[in-house]
Amino acid sequence: MARFLPATLGAACLMAGVVLPGFAQEQGGLRLTFGINQGLDWRDNPDLETPSSGSETTSRTQLRLGLISETPTQRLAFDLGGTVVAGSGSEKGLNTPSATLAYRLESAASALELEAFLREADVDTLDFIFGGDDLNAPVVTAVTGSGTRRQTGATASIDFGRDAPFGGSFSLGRTETDYTATTDPSLIDSLRTTARLALRFDLSPVTSVTTSLSASRLEEEGASPEDSETLAIGLTHSLPTGAYTASMTIGRTEEGTRESLSFGRSLDLPAGQLSATLGLSRPVTGKTQGIGTLNWQQDLANGSLQLGLARSVTGNDRDEETRVSRLSMSYAQELTPRLGLSLSAGLQDSRETQTGLSSRTTNLSASLRQELTEDWGLNLGLTHRVKDEDGAGRVRSNGVFLSVSRDFVFFP
Repeated sequence: MARFLPATLGAACLMAGVVLPGFAQEQGGLRLTFGINQGLDWRDNPDLETPSSGSETTSRTQLRLGLISETPTQRLAFDLGGTVVAGSGSEKGLNTPSATLAYRLESAASALELEAFLREADVDTLDFIFGGDDLNAPVVTAVTGSGTRRQTGATASIDFGRDAPFGGSFSLGRTETDYTATTDPSLIDSLRTTARLALRFDLSPVTSVTTSLSASRLEEEGASPEDSETLAIGLTHSLPTGAYTASMTIGRTEEGTRESLSFGRSLDLPAGQLSATLGLSRPVTGKTQGIGTLNWQQDLANGSLQLGLARSVTGNDRDEETRVSRLSMSYAQELTPRLGLSLSAGLQDSRETQTGLSSRTTNLSASLRQELTEDWGLNLGLTHRVKDEDGAGRVRSNGVFLSVSRDFVFFP
């Protein structure tokens, strides 16, 4: 496995230390942010194992340092983060470190973005990262047990023709994933390289056509490289109250070809938004299935309510074809000017179309946030997680957390 990415990130961090002061002195607009979140949490069966791994009480001190230098046309940002862990659990010391260096240069017609990153995560949380609105994004492979995932990588992209009838973007990315101290044998170190070209054609002030072509190579330890390509075409017709959309996607992997076609409608409501898509997908197995999304947001008096539904056929993080159904709900309400309530629920069902193996995960949480002062905030909450995986049975984990946080901002 190539190891040049950590060295690349190290060089990028060194560049931040050398370039950023000079850039700031020449242009001005320097901002330094320091954030701290001190938390105490209790969880039973934190690794979601059978039999239960017991309960643990943990102190987590999350630290974040951000340095930004900004002008009307350029932005250079460097972020460092990490968590100091202590308590009865097996993980102690510095945990989940992260570092990001990003640079952006833009004009009225184009923009250039460069980024290098390093991030770590406990693998027992990966099933509960349900992804965003992009149904073509890879979903996380079902995992069990404990361990750590570290990712290092770099991306570069350029946008052009932003204010013209014809425009687009081109991007390159490379991500190395390493697992340490894991108990799940399906987690394998890998290196993924991606390239994407997207074009936009404005047929009229309210109608546009987009097309994109992306290619990806996955290299896993002990296996031959696997290549995949995806072609996507979309049409958008905007109206004062929303938009009509249509999209077609054709993807090729080592296992075969996957195709999908969908139509959508979005509406701007008097106090919220509503959007929906409906379509068909023909996976590698050849059996056509229905796909779609539904997203609703309602603004309330001093609060908001959101609901999301999605069903897709996509690839997981190892390019294995996976049928995914998701449900997410969230509710936020200001009880007083300084006290707020948040409730959220997420459910996901993932099934590999070729093997039939499935994994169902549920995540429920409730939290209260109290503003102690203008700068300090207090959070108190409960979490409940459930995983039901073929061959492993159903496991549960409950948790309680309490934390205080503050961000300090300086303008040198």
